[in-house]
Amino acid sequence: MKLCYMMDIGRYEEKFPCSKWNNLYERLYQMIFKQRRVKGPFLIKDGSFKVVGSVFLVDFNNFISNRNLKLINNYFDDNEEGFVCFPRDFNVKNLSIYNIPYIHDEDIYFIAFFLKLKKMVKDAQKTQVGVCLDKNTNYEYIKMICEYFPLVIFFVNNPYIGENIASNILKDTGSSIYVSKSISSMKKCDYIFDLSKEMLSDKINYIECENYISLYKKNEYMDCEKIINDVKIIPSGFNIQNIDIDYFDLSFVKGLILLENNANDKKDILNINLEEFLHKKSLKMRFFNGFKLLT
Repeated sequence: MKLCYMMDIGRYEEKFPCSKWNNLYERLYQMIFKQRRVKGPFLIKDGSFKVVGSVFLVDFNNFISNRNLKLINNYFDDNEEGFVCFPRDFNVKNLSIYNIPYIHDEDIYFIAFFLKLKKMVKDAQKTQVGVCLDKNTNYEYIKMICEYFPLVIFFVNNPYIGENIASNILKDTGSSIYVSKSISSMKKCDYIFDLSKEMLSDKINYIECENYISLYKKNEYMDCEKIINDVKIIPSGFNIQNIDIDYFDLSFVKGLILLENNANDKKDILNINLEEFLHKKSLKMRFFNGFKLLT
């Protein structure tokens, strides 16, 4: 099986100094094919110098093209199975149409944030945690939080959806969950874990708490002492041929897990001991507020 990690060429082109002739060739290529020329593959080797995959630098603005699709198909030659990993901010909506075997990192992204939350909380039994959710929130995520934290408040636009999920949680875990739309209730929470993809209603349009962790959102109005809404992997234990990569998104880690553990089910990924796996691979996880590193 193969692992292929795609990166936006615009972020790394300055790391490849070109001669005048190469610059001319690049401009001609872009004029003829209406897109940037793909660079790669650059081999990814782990600490034991074993090749675990490759990096390609592509133009994300024009990723879906016959030339790029041909490149991916050639990479996975002889019907060899594998995965194409993308950074989290890449729009993967249309990839399934073109039968591209891509990796989405949402499950492992949640595990990383949940692990961070558990480390931040000193006493899980006495800590009030608010969970923002909507109709699209993954139920398994909610269940894992409620199993670990007994004091949980759901914040949701639609009280019916919140009560329905709370009822299911009561059956599955025995936890009794309070559902609220009041911003005053949010202020009482020591931590807010935002799992909602949609904006909350006007009654909760300004998040105010000590600690806020968001799985999807980046630019909400907040008054919080600590905000965490992004996480990256520092590939300190890996070597990438001819290119110095600052970080990978978690899709890379999910790809490694799939390659090594043959995990095919969502629950297989959710049950992975992420901290142990990262330690074994000498990979370090760093959390951010946008692009500001948090300790």
